[in-house]
Amino acid sequence: MTMPTMPEEGTGELLEVTPEREQSVTSVSPTVETPGVAVEQEGKAEQGTERYNQLLSKVAPGQVGDDEAAIIMDAKHIGAMTDETSKVQKLLDLATTKGVAHAVKVARSLKDYFALDTMHDTLANKLYEGLLAKGLIEKD
Repeated sequence: MTMPTMPEEGTGELLEVTPEREQSVTSVSPTVETPGVAVEQEGKAEQGTERYNQLLSKVAPGQVGDDEAAIIMDAKHIGAMTDETSKVQKLLDLATTKGVAHAVKVARSLKDYFALDTMHDTLANKLYEGLLAKGLIEKD
């Protein structure tokens, strides 16, 4: 069986691709070259996992594994409300007491995307105002 040929680097001559050459080409670990720094691709996943675990350790335990029964109960309570403003306010109260993740899960289970969007906008505005007040960002 004839193997395909490739030009040899720098010479323009064709080389026969053998299984050994193919293996040596595919077994090289990829690197990213930056000025003065060579960063290996391998290990980035490990660094990402370490960083994720580090961030996760800072989250309050109640925010990580929400109880499905609590989500259903809160959704029933909020779903019974007819006023959209009251629903959004209750979701904001849930975000304050049980965490943003819980409030989002409740809003999603209601399939009330208006309330979810309004809650998101309100929380984003409060965060923006808080960052401005602390001087961490400047107003455009």
